[in-house]
Amino acid sequence: MTAAFDLSYRRLSEDQAKLFRMMSLQPGPDFSTESAAQLFGARLGETERLLRDLARRHLVESRAPYGRWQQHSLVRFYARERLISGDDPWGEALMRLLGHFYEKTTLATEKLFDSETPRPATEAPFTDRAEALLWLEAERHSLVAATLWAHRADDDLACVVLAVPVAQFLMEMRYVEDARRVLTAGIRSSRKREDRHREAALLSSLGIVLRDMRKPRKSVRAHQRAITICRKLKKRRALGSALNNLGLSLHEQREFEAAVAAHTEAAQLFKRAGDRIGVARALSNVGETLIELGRAEEAARALRKAAKVFRKQGELRGYSQALGSLARATCEDGKAEQAVGLHQRALKMPDGLLIPHERAIELSNFAGTLIVAGEFEAALTAQQEALGTFRRLGDRRGEAMTLGNMALVRQRQGKWNKAIRLHTLALEAFLEGKDDHGLADELKSLACALLQQGRNAEALENLELAADLYDQTGDAKRADDTRDLLDRARRRTAVGMRPHSGAGSPAAT
Repeated sequence: MTAAFDLSYRRLSEDQAKLFRMMSLQPGPDFSTESAAQLFGARLGETERLLRDLARRHLVESRAPYGRWQQHSLVRFYARERLISGDDPWGEALMRLLGHFYEKTTLATEKLFDSETPRPATEAPFTDRAEALLWLEAERHSLVAATLWAHRADDDLACVVLAVPVAQFLMEMRYVEDARRVLTAGIRSSRKREDRHREAALLSSLGIVLRDMRKPRKSVRAHQRAITICRKLKKRRALGSALNNLGLSLHEQREFEAAVAAHTEAAQLFKRAGDRIGVARALSNVGETLIELGRAEEAARALRKAAKVFRKQGELRGYSQALGSLARATCEDGKAEQAVGLHQRALKMPDGLLIPHERAIELSNFAGTLIVAGEFEAALTAQQEALGTFRRLGDRRGEAMTLGNMALVRQRQGKWNKAIRLHTLALEAFLEGKDDHGLADELKSLACALLQQGRNAEALENLELAADLYDQTGDAKRADDTRDLLDRARRRTAVGMRPHSGAGSPAAT
């Protein structure tokens, strides 16, 4: 095999041979013409021509989408040997590539997640958010590999500056394991550099990732470390972001009052820092938490304020999310038809809910409102789309909630066997998703369907388990309500079972 490679290599021109050697430095499984040009140190057109020459000699392969390439592992190993034995300035080439990744990733994430940051037209390589997302998805494996390589090579500056935008993309797109690896490397490199500001930002992001991985205690500890650093540095905006993220994790643990306090303090800090978008984000989070506390009117006021700011600032992503949350508050206030209209506006917003996970959450919540409005088939359609996204992203908790809500639709339609099958699938997903409160909700809803089918012993057992889980998660009210239902069910069982009235309520994702 080596002899065959030697023969092909000797037939290459000087430039072809140099590019061939440099391609072995690519950190990911494939690469773009643009990345190759950075390593080679030439223009795109010249680099593409040379890549085509190499492809004709089977030393590199083109792959979809257009403009991407890959090398067979044996070819790459041979190219690396030639690089090591030569005198190419590969260190400079790597620095060019890492610099390119940093600049392009920063611009892409700003376009995708941070529309408030203005950029001159000459510095804006992406025409819209969709184009930025496509680039990030195409380069994802290379960006992760480059960040981790920089950490292993003790290039801590490169690791830290790459970790911030790369992790933001990975977090938002729910690539949680990749995000955890990148953030862990970035935090270690920031500590070696004594870069406390970036360490705090990365710790706060790690807290969100740990929340999504259903590791609540580790999540809160990461947030608290970030907050401690920000208070010492006296950085208002950074502290506001850290507190806002802490509130999200507290919400996930059902510590709603503490979450409201964290989001409220964050809003005050953002206001003092002159960060209107930050204020709107914190207010939006306050509103979502107030919904869980049953304070729908207060929630609606906070969400209207947030939506107004997002709209004025042209932040359509935040505006869409605020409208969706306002729809939930409106539905909780007994105005289901009005809430349906708000959900529809959120889902149809141009360039709004572009991130798949965000759209799936809104679809799931929309379906919950449609159930209340009695539009069962429309609810199932929305739930099917959301379910597909949650499964594709590996979000077992989102999948569980959607399956459970689909089961509630079947209950409303009187299709009890279908409801029981869906509830059972939801229970399995909740167990894997490590969500005890969601599991309790699902056990209670399943019990309602089992009672209708006369499967009384199973239903009573599920209600007992649900009450115990509510106790364990600190939800005393639902524990008491479930035990009341259990007592009523036992009395009916003793005198001859009559159908249980009413299905459960749809869960918000």
